Amino acid sequence: MELLTKSEVAEYFRVNERTVARWLANGNLKGYKLGTGRTAVLRIPKSEVEKFLKNSKVK
Repeated sequence: MELLTKSEVAEYFRVNERTVARWLANGNLKGYKLGTGRTAVLRIPKSEVEKFLKNSKVK
């Protein structure tokens, strides 16, 4: 399973990282926190990105 960062997803869609954060907060895109506290990192599976793209309104 390939995991992507918020910045990699933002670069892929050519949007700002804040937009990706909004998609994650709204539940439109799924990501996983690895670790705890302030040092936790967020990773988004590539399969979730592909699913998001497939389900998006813009084709």
